[in-house]
Amino acid sequence: MISVTAAIQQIAACRTNWGTEQLLPEQAIGRVLSEALATLEGKKLLDAGTRINFQHMALLVSEGIGTVRVHRPPRVTVLNQGQEVANNYTLTALLEQYTIQPVVNERVSVQPVALEGAIKEGLETDLLVICGEEGVHKILQELEVEQVFHKVRAKPFKSFWLGYSPTKTRVMVLPSNTFGVQVGGKLFLESYIRACWQLPALKPWLLPFTENRSAVNALDEFVPAAMVNKNGLKIRGLHFPKNAELAAAAHADGFICHSTDAGSLEPGSLVPFYPWVDPFSPPPVNGSH
Repeated sequence: MISVTAAIQQIAACRTNWGTEQLLPEQAIGRVLSEALATLEGKKLLDAGTRINFQHMALLVSEGIGTVRVHRPPRVTVLNQGQEVANNYTLTALLEQYTIQPVVNERVSVQPVALEGAIKEGLETDLLVICGEEGVHKILQELEVEQVFHKVRAKPFKSFWLGYSPTKTRVMVLPSNTFGVQVGGKLFLESYIRACWQLPALKPWLLPFTENRSAVNALDEFVPAAMVNKNGLKIRGLHFPKNAELAAAAHADGFICHSTDAGSLEPGSLVPFYPWVDPFSPPPVNGSH
C-alpha cells in the first residue's frame, strides 16, 4: 500500500504520447499545445503545454497564425461494473473538461465471459477506466495486464489499481463508491492526463482549517470541504449524515486531505485543499474535438 503522493508520482511516470494534430486556432479552444508556438521570424508566442483559451485568440490572429499543433485526445473507455450510473457521468464530465469524449460501457455484467469481453474491447483503446472490482483483477491478470501498484493508503479509494497491457493501454480500476470515483478521478485520472500533456501537476492549496476534527488512524481521509472568506481565505469540512456524501460533495468547493500524520485538526491548522475545478482551465467547447 502506497501514499497518495507516491501513487500520483507513479501515475505521472506512466505517461505516454497519444500523438498530435494540426488545427485552426478557433478549433483548438481547450486543447493543449504540443510544441512551443512561434512566428516565421522566430518570435516566441506561447509555450508548449499552454491550454488555448479565448484570451489567446487575438494574439494568434494578429500574428497571422493559421494553424496550431496540439495534443491529440486519447481514446478512453469507461466500464461501470456496479449499479452507480452516476460514475459514468462523473468520469465523462471530468474528461470533457480536457476535450476528451470517452466511450462509456454502462453497467457491465459481472459474469466472467461478458466482463472479459468488455475489458478486451476496452484494451483496444489508449486508456481503460473501470469502476468496480468484482472479478476484474483476475481477468486483467489472465489478459497479461501488468500491475504497477495496487492499494493506496487513503479513504475512500483504498483499492485503486494501476496497470498497463502488452499493447501499452493504461488501465485504472476505481472502487464503485461514487465519492471514491469523484476524488480518485480528480487525483489520479486527471493527474495522468496532465502528465501526458505537459500540464502542471495538481497541487493542493494549503489553507487554515476553521474547526476541530479528530485524528484519523489507519488511512488518510479525503473529505468534502467549502471555502470561507472571513478574515482571509479558510476552509471548513462539510458535515453530512451517513449516505449523504454525494450531496455534500455537490455543495463543496473541493475536498481536503486529513492525513494520519496531521493528528487532530484545530482552527488554524493548515490542510491541503483540492478544488474540484482548476480555476485556470477553460470550459469544454462542443464540437472542438
